Formats: sequence, C-alpha cells, structure tokens
Amino acid sequence: MVNAFDAVAAEGDPGIREAMAAARRMGMTLHLTGAGRGLFCLSPEDKASREAAVSALSTVGCQVLEVSTLPSMAATALRLDASSAG
Repeated sequence: MVNAFDAVAAEGDPGIREAMAAARRMGMTLHLTGAGRGLFCLSPEDKASREAAVSALSTVGCQVLEVSTLPSMAATALRLDASSAG
C-alpha cells in the first residue's frame, strides 16, 4: 500500500515519524488513515510479535487499538441481485 501523504506527514510531525520508525524496527509499516493523525498497520499473526509491536508503539506514545475485520457476508449491509437491478 502506498499513501503519498505518509512521507509528508512523517516529515512534518515528529510523533508520526517516531511511530513509523518504531513500526519499521518491528518489521511493520504504518499508514495514515486519512483522518487526522490516525495510523494503521497489518499486525503480525503470532501473539508474541503482536504484543512486542504494541509495546514498541506504546513506548513512543501511540494508543494501540487492536481490531479485526469481518467476513464479507457480515460486512455487507445490502446485497443486490444483479438480475433484479434495473
């Protein structure tokens, strides 16, 4: 994933720069969410690596919220049958 503003934000905000550097040290890449100073990343799958990443990011002042995605059927609010659309 590439967001053209990731580098610009890191240059202009020492907190974002520190968070991105901490994530890189853990083998992860943080990305801007597009809203304020929010960042996101895909976390390691194993529990020990996730806990280490949370600790590293918390150390540089990040509030870490772990979330998971929904299966596609659960995430779909409305599904139209193509034959009935018209």
